[in-house]
Amino acid sequence: MVVSLPEIERLSWHKNECKQKLAMTMAGKAAEILKWGEGDVSNGPSGDIQQASSLARAMVMRWGMSDKVGDIDYQAAHEGYAGGNIGGFSISTKTKELIEQEVKSLIDDGYTLALSILKKKKKEFERLAQGLLEYETLTGDEINKIIKGQKLTFKATTGTQPVWDEAGKTIAAVHYTYYERTDIDRKPTRPLVISFNGGPGSGSVWMHLAYTGPSILKIDDEGFPVQPYGIKTNPYSILDVADIVFVNPINTGFSRITDPEAERETFFGVNADIK
Repeated sequence: MVVSLPEIERLSWHKNECKQKLAMTMAGKAAEILKWGEGDVSNGPSGDIQQASSLARAMVMRWGMSDKVGDIDYQAAHEGYAGGNIGGFSISTKTKELIEQEVKSLIDDGYTLALSILKKKKKEFERLAQGLLEYETLTGDEINKIIKGQKLTFKATTGTQPVWDEAGKTIAAVHYTYYERTDIDRKPTRPLVISFNGGPGSGSVWMHLAYTGPSILKIDDEGFPVQPYGIKTNPYSILDVADIVFVNPINTGFSRITDPEAERETFFGVNADIK
């Protein structure tokens, strides 16, 4: 589904802008047909079709953007399409047919334009499709980078964070792995997710390599390794929308108690994990 950011407090729309928006909205279905053929189109673009239908009807029935229908406000009839009460307002069968013809024409034109652009930009289309498979969600800036052949880049940093007791004495070291996107400019407002698996049974390895990290193990649905062994890009990683810190509890991974006199109860237990 194609989702655009809301146009806050925008009251004015031009006809050409509406036509471009129709093309953008119908691009999902055009992409499916271009990739798989008309016989294998799915119901995936249903939300896009609803958006396009609503916009096209508004253009024809409310905004005077159809020369054949003219500058007549059929708002009551338009609300009837949305399930509202038309309050006795009626239009002739001929006018209804004309309205539907104009609505269909606008949507068909949008689809045709979308399909022609995708065919002309087939290489960029394939890059974008691959990018969505890898990262699932992309912003406008990220889409521009993908279609230019640029990769979404990140860096991984590992280290240890000291743990102090109430007197300020270092008693342990917590090991972490930090994944940070390096190809974005909005770092001050970018979310940071801290992924922490309660010990002492296991570290953050499963969140790291099986759930939200940028790479995951090659395993089947039952969790068994699949040949060729190794890792692959994780299409469900949250790194596209947030940086991630994977933290290992004390006594897992490389996290250890450093003060032999420290009480083990300080680290082991549900409340200790939270603290």
